[in-house]
Amino acid sequence: MATVMLFVAQQAATAQEKMERPAKVGVQAIDDFNTKSFDTYDESLKISDAIKLIDVKTDADGKPVSVTNGKGEALSATDALAQLKELQVRIKAQSENVEKVKALQQPATDALKSCSMMQKAKASSALSKDGKALTYSADETKKQMESVAKQIEMVSKLKK
Repeated sequence: MATVMLFVAQQAATAQEKMERPAKVGVQAIDDFNTKSFDTYDESLKISDAIKLIDVKTDADGKPVSVTNGKGEALSATDALAQLKELQVRIKAQSENVEKVKALQQPATDALKSCSMMQKAKASSALSKDGKALTYSADETKKQMESVAKQIEMVSKLKK
């Protein structure tokens, strides 16, 4: 029971802490990094939500016994594996995307140096938020890969 309450508390905290996408600043490199960082962040949130829609139930020994969807309805192991493998493909694409967005960070940081004084504060704030969104996405993608791999392993045991 405590685990469930902790999980709900973590979900509530995550929902309250959703980062807001900063407005464009008018500097192409910074705006591109902003857009791509937050597109990546939004995709990470969607993948995390999709992972929560597949729940592997275990017995007291930790052995998988059933799989349910987000509504608590039973899923066949075959359907669950298909959904998990689709998620795995999305996560791998997300991981590649994170690496591409990381490559935009230095040009955006360099562009900050040539901003007008009027743009510097807004651009600096945007870069800070963009960096946080990208870091979150990179960290979350690693966790998602591990989570889905573990779920696939557990669901595969149900098929045997």
